Amino acid sequence: MKPTKQFLDELWESFMPLYEVAEIQTRRFFNNHGQDKEMLRQFFNIRVCNERWNMVELAQKVANLPIDTDPEVVRLLAKQVYDEAEHFRLVSEILEHLTGEKTDMNKIYHPNQKMGAGLLGKYEAQDNPIALSLYQFMAEGRASHIWHTMSKVANDEFIQTRYARIARDEKFHSKIGRLMLEKICVTEEAQQQTLEMVGEMIWDLVEISCVSLGDFKTIPDDAKQIIRDAYGEPPRQLRVEF
Repeated sequence: MKPTKQFLDELWESFMPLYEVAEIQTRRFFNNHGQDKEMLRQFFNIRVCNERWNMVELAQKVANLPIDTDPEVVRLLAKQVYDEAEHFRLVSEILEHLTGEKTDMNKIYHPNQKMGAGLLGKYEAQDNPIALSLYQFMAEGRASHIWHTMSKVANDEFIQTRYARIARDEKFHSKIGRLMLEKICVTEEAQQQTLEMVGEMIWDLVEISCVSLGDFKTIPDDAKQIIRDAYGEPPRQLRVEF
């Protein structure tokens, strides 16, 4: 078994190729579609749904925390619920800025637009502290890289300023995940379970990058090579061409 700090430091470093690919795809999307109002509308429709689902899923988790949960963990997760509500509001404002219309969630919402938040359900994070903590550490870390990149390349000051704010929050949320994992990954069994889940969640996030940041079907060759070099071939059939 590795010391917990070393284990988590190495885990974080292993995420870097995934984050690099997400940044590449973000820059490419805005270079190709940054002036296309319809593509931007679709892009932020996905974002606003995911922010709301993040809020809902985490609120349910906080409501169901065991009575003996560390009060600091309770406080941090409750703070994140508020942050996700703020992100939902900010992305709604971006949509109104783009369309000139009030955001109508009844028209936008679709279950398949949960994106990253959908992983909380897939891994039954309500009942699995490793899954929730890893999602925070890994997926929110990825989000902070994407939103930071977007704040630089969106070519719209209204969008850039709001995503600079969201990026800061996502970085904080990732740190919450690490803090929780520091309390969990203190046994060989917990570290092994975490690694097994990482091996699956990596490919979930590769898929999500394609669906939400790419052309919705494929991953570009340069990004594909980075993924292959870091993680090998997919262990299962992906929803996107690889």
